[in-house]
Amino acid sequence: MNKIAEIVWDSISDDEELLAELTRIMRQEYVPFLPKERTTTVNTYKLEHFMREELSKWYEWLPDSPIHQIGGELAMEAFRCVDWRHRASLVLDRLQLAG
Repeated sequence: MNKIAEIVWDSISDDEELLAELTRIMRQEYVPFLPKERTTTVNTYKLEHFMREELSKWYEWLPDSPIHQIGGELAMEAFRCVDWRHRASLVLDRLQLAG
């Protein structure tokens, strides 16, 4: 796991509310329309989309100053380095341990 992905997972797993929301996303089922393996793929994209929306809200909130623009652009670029399939698998692993 790269350092950015590790930081993302640590932040997610430390926030019970965020982890609960991501768990809710990964629990969604689409029976009888999609088999379980396709459901995981769809939910992974939904998880990434949810996180992208939250990051975009933060980015738009930033004050218009050079340092905030630099930090915001660095955060947006780092987001692209996260392996969302792996993050989703960690959420799924947590689900299996819990139930």
